Amino acid sequence: MTTKKKTTRSISSRKKAPASSFSRIRLLLWAALFGLTAGSLVLAMTLLKTMPYETSPKVPVSPGQSLTVRRELPAPVPRAMTPPTPRPAAKSRKKVHPYEEISADSLESKIREADMAILQAALQCGISSEGMRHTSVEQRESAGQEYHFQTITITPSADLRKLGATLSTTLTTLVDGAVLTAPRGADRDLRITVDGFPTHRLVLGTTQSPSRQSPDSEAALAIVIDDMGRSVREGAFLADLDMPVSFSILPYNTHAREVAELAHRRGLEVLIHLPMEPRGYPETADPGPGALFTSMKQQTIRTLMVRALQRVPHASGANNHMGSRFTESGPGMDTVLRELAGHRLFFLDSVTTPRSQGENASRKARVPYIRRNIFLDNVQDAQAIIFQLKKAETLARRRGAAVAIGHPYPETLRALDEWSRTRDTSVQIRTVTDLLKNRG
Repeated sequence: MTTKKKTTRSISSRKKAPASSFSRIRLLLWAALFGLTAGSLVLAMTLLKTMPYETSPKVPVSPGQSLTVRRELPAPVPRAMTPPTPRPAAKSRKKVHPYEEISADSLESKIREADMAILQAALQCGISSEGMRHTSVEQRESAGQEYHFQTITITPSADLRKLGATLSTTLTTLVDGAVLTAPRGADRDLRITVDGFPTHRLVLGTTQSPSRQSPDSEAALAIVIDDMGRSVREGAFLADLDMPVSFSILPYNTHAREVAELAHRRGLEVLIHLPMEPRGYPETADPGPGALFTSMKQQTIRTLMVRALQRVPHASGANNHMGSRFTESGPGMDTVLRELAGHRLFFLDSVTTPRSQGENASRKARVPYIRRNIFLDNVQDAQAIIFQLKKAETLARRRGAAVAIGHPYPETLRALDEWSRTRDTSVQIRTVTDLLKNRG
């Protein structure tokens, strides 16, 4: 009896086995289906994150072709780059500016804010941009800082007392350390000091630009647009302006090579915008991928520079992106300039620190060297940028040559478009290479 019962249970369990196997197979199929669905979702999210930011069709440009794009500014492009190369580990980051090295406390920055205050006060008093003119811009230096002393003539129909009261308010709002005074006995004159330095003189008088109809071949201005390579449309817009703007291209921007080729076809100058370590890294500034750091060995710096050169064809020179810490390093800059010398490139110092070793290193390596004179768009307002362009014109007339640096912000593109049609043609727009040749 016992043997028969065991046999019966054994046969019964074998009869139930197919049903149990079917359940397991069904569970496996459901698990596989769930896995495929989840994998598809992950893949889709990854593709969305890695899609290029510029989704509009690329603009083919052939030699001699003129693109009619000046009436429509290119849409702003998110400032994203390809994954960075390894670099020193970062601490916790707070307010990081991936494209700009901001030093709000510098004298130069405060003077630009004072420029904005003057412009705002004039507009509030009914004085248009045509009602103001730079009659003199002097480059001065104090305690290692370069700055500009500006004489600005304002239309004689302006109410100087009203302008003074309005300007006093805007200066107090915008600029720490700015003081407005009216010299005793002078009823046509206002003065501004910033941190004790005389920076502006506003005078009532004629605002007509001099010698507009008689070009002066000795006055030349180079306009360099940094951070290029994010968008082909930005490049096409700038290439279509009635003046030769120089393109400084960040090597790891998405469309770096395409924009360099576009500039070359249109006969425009190409520079490599070399990312370098800023003082604010990593808390307030990030130079982006491929950046040069003071902690790097010479061979690492050379390797990164070779990669940058390969990614930006047709370059005739280079300038620093950020770099307030790196450009102060003598050994680091010596390595950079020796590499530039080997490729016969010039160096444009963006002057993000008054203690830059760029000039000394260029002299050692026998590399042509030139300095930036004016930043155009730290204040991203079209009228403020036009104000800086007019300042650059006047400085070029006084010094014979000047270099202004801007960025492909929508406000900058709009300002350049307007200014190119109304500018003082007595100042020739040239490349940085031209300025170096004329300097001998």
